[in-house]
Amino acid sequence: MKKTLLLVIIASFALNSFAQKTIVSKKYKITFTVPNDLEKYDTEAETVLGYENATEDMAVDIEVFPMSEWSAEYINSQKVAALKIGPLLTLKNSYREGFVCPLIKTSYAKLTYDHSEDPKVPVYVVAILNKKAGLVYEATIYNYDLDEAAGKKVAESFKLLD
Repeated sequence: MKKTLLLVIIASFALNSFAQKTIVSKKYKITFTVPNDLEKYDTEAETVLGYENATEDMAVDIEVFPMSEWSAEYINSQKVAALKIGPLLTLKNSYREGFVCPLIKTSYAKLTYDHSEDPKVPVYVVAILNKKAGLVYEATIYNYDLDEAAGKKVAESFKLLD
């Protein structure tokens, strides 16, 4: 009986720790998947989407711009955009190669680090172009618990809506 109860508790904990939810912004035509405990928070600008959890393990912020506000260099290469955005946010690029988000060809994600924290915090910077909607997105995924894999998983989940 004790073993059964213990197995139920462990299974319940394991399922909750892997629980995820999908965030959908119909207004900005983008969706992504986050750990279940991330909740929307009020941001200072209407064009910024912000999500964080109470334990402050992770935060996801997405700033949305009309394409006309991005330089031609950024429009032509999301890789260039992602590599330049990090340092503009006082983040330092890692030496590891970034990647195109699997569900968006016009994107690039780069691992950076926030050195103002001790220990340094891994932050994924993601640049996304949505030509059809005429929008660009600058996303940052802060991994305060130092779990780079969790941040990468969020970056890989970005998807544009029609």
